[in-house]
Amino acid sequence: MFHQPFANLIRHAVGAICAAVCLALVATAISGGVSAQTGAPSALQSAGNLEGKTLKVGAVVSPPFVIRFDNGRFRGLAYELWREVAETAKIDFAVVTYETEEAALQAVAQGRIDVAIGDIGIRREQEDVVDFLHPFLHSNVAIATLGRKDASLFGALGRLVSGAALEVVLTMIGILVLLTAAIWFFERRNNEELFGDRNRDFVSGLIWTSLIATALEGDIFKMRSKAARVLGLVLLLVGTTVVASWIALITSALTVDSLTPKVASAAQLQGARIGVERDSEGMGYLVRQGLPHTTYEHTGEALKALLANRLDAVVAHRANMNWLISRMNRKEIVVLPDVIDSEYAAFAIPQASPLREPLNRAMLDILESDTWIEILAHYGVQR
Repeated sequence: MFHQPFANLIRHAVGAICAAVCLALVATAISGGVSAQTGAPSALQSAGNLEGKTLKVGAVVSPPFVIRFDNGRFRGLAYELWREVAETAKIDFAVVTYETEEAALQAVAQGRIDVAIGDIGIRREQEDVVDFLHPFLHSNVAIATLGRKDASLFGALGRLVSGAALEVVLTMIGILVLLTAAIWFFERRNNEELFGDRNRDFVSGLIWTSLIATALEGDIFKMRSKAARVLGLVLLLVGTTVVASWIALITSALTVDSLTPKVASAAQLQGARIGVERDSEGMGYLVRQGLPHTTYEHTGEALKALLANRLDAVVAHRANMNWLISRMNRKEIVVLPDVIDSEYAAFAIPQASPLREPLNRAMLDILESDTWIEILAHYGVQR
């Protein structure tokens, strides 16, 4: 009777010890997991506080967004924006360069760099492999072409009597004729001084009202009826406006070289010889439109081909072309005002990167400041 209870007691004690050991092992495993997660963080894991961290930044060289000089220094509106963001977030960075946007995005997706900067467009297919910071620019794709100069007298006169200018002037002249006829109608029986005997001298009255229209004779009080005086005042205002506009058109036509573009709109791209930078948004537009084109490594090469008359048009980002044309100092290249495609430009980071929030806060601080406006103005880019 003594041995059986003692044996049961031993079994219970051993069971309790085993259970305690198991619980201790489980607690140790959980504690180790938590410790692993809350141990010394990496630069990215502690991205909530970026101060003192050094990030590896990939810069896509594409003026005026990123400009690389021979001495290893960088400029450009995207680079200077990133420099302001880094200064605001109190972080250091090292720059590596990429010649294409595709190469930089691949490096971001593979974790070889922390941020990619430059003229990087936000596109649906890229969202599957990288994330983007807040967009900093709404850029658009435009057409550059050569303008044909025509500074001859006959060319100037041809421009003067054609198009919308002629339409406006003819409309104003029609209004003047109607006002003159109305004044003659009210004055023809009561104003022999200006209109002769009753309604016989219409020509002299017409000449006098024409002088009012050209501001050579402004005494509308020589008219006797109130209606004619009111019409005379209107005639004077309209007439001086027409004369001033006509003088301005003549001056412009005779003193400014007119550049008539070879390709005047996107509709005229059909059948034109088009150049575009490889893997650019402009190339994407041409592919979607089914337009044949010649690809170049850089937009600058395409513009040189345009100047050599090997192309009729170049399709690229407006900011990029404006900057290159200003550096080339070739005024015969015309960038059309039409926007044929557009996208938002932003910096790229790895997916689910903890850098996103702190960098976005710093980015918004800069984008809302006068510093960003000054950077854009320096490179001739509009918001």
